[in-house]
Amino acid sequence: MFGTPWHGDAGIASPDSAPLSDIYLLEHLNKDGNKNEILPMQGGLAAAELFARSFVPRHCGESLQFALSFLQRVAQAVPCSTFRFVPDETAVEAIRRA
Repeated sequence: MFGTPWHGDAGIASPDSAPLSDIYLLEHLNKDGNKNEILPMQGGLAAAELFARSFVPRHCGESLQFALSFLQRVAQAVPCSTFRFVPDETAVEAIRRA
C-alpha cells in the first residue's frame, strides 16, 4: 500500500509504502455506552463495501469491470472488517491489539 502521491508540502502525509495486512471500514459510535469492536466481513460483502467507498469510472464499462474484479481480488486476499469505534484513545489501542 502506498501513501498519496499528492502529499503536498505541509509535511503531514507521505508517499511511502507498507504491506497491506488488514482493511478496516470505519463506523463512528458515540461515547454513550458503546465499545470498540471489530467485525469480520466475508468476501462478497467486503468487496461491495470497498466498491461503495471507491472512486470508480462508472462511465466506462471496461474500466468498471476492471475495478469490480480488482476489489473482489483485494477482498479475497486481505482480511476486511468493520471497525466500530468510540472516538477516544481506546480506539487506537483496539486497533493496535488487533
